[in-house]
Amino acid sequence: MNFGDNCDGNVNWEFCWEATSVDCLPGQNGDDLSVSVETYADGETGSWTNIACQNDPIFAFSASLTCCPPPTEVHTDETCLGEEDGTITITGLGSAPWDYVWFDSNGNTIQTSNNTNGTDNMTGLAPGIYDVSVIDNDGCAQTIQVTILPGGQASIVGIFHN
Repeated sequence: MNFGDNCDGNVNWEFCWEATSVDCLPGQNGDDLSVSVETYADGETGSWTNIACQNDPIFAFSASLTCCPPPTEVHTDETCLGEEDGTITITGLGSAPWDYVWFDSNGNTIQTSNNTNGTDNMTGLAPGIYDVSVIDNDGCAQTIQVTILPGGQASIVGIFHN
């Protein structure tokens, strides 16, 4: 209840906030992000007889940093021009099972594997860029990008954080 704001009836104020951290650095997973909210003001909790800033409750919220580890990948490029025999194997890290969603270079979904307790792979791939989104059982999501090159060229791999 809120006293002193000239409102009729019960008034319940809701205060919202969001904490966003930068990408996890090694050793930060599990860091304490807990906060305490002290409600000092005009005696806003209790009754009209409360003295401001005395005996107001402190609300504690527990939180910890959860870092989403990027998946690992192993791939083979096309062996000879026109063979379309590239392969990609992705291994989710974090909490099993994982959902894997594969996209071609045009952003089209080409494969989905849900509740997988291990690696996921694709074979018979033509040269191109493939994105694979991996979501673990805790909701951590990472996307990895793999380039399959035409026969005999070097490969490029990139990791993007969602």
